[in-house]
Amino acid sequence: MKVIEWTDGITAEQYEKMLADQNGRCAICKTSKFGGMGKRLHLDHNHETNEVRGLICSGCNRGLVTSKTA
Repeated sequence: MKVIEWTDGITAEQYEKMLADQNGRCAICKTSKFGGMGKRLHLDHNHETNEVRGLICSGCNRGLVTSKTA
């Protein structure tokens, strides 16, 4: 299985399944426009436990990072 580097070690198959389970949309805002350089959703996960929460767009990912540093 090929591991997708930018998704913290999940496989391409796992990414595609998660994307299908989310109907091709961001888990937070439900957009189908991913944004960002790679035009892919980011893997949202708990940085302490590594529990995966879902795939999120660049806008929501930036919002989460900003809220943690504010």
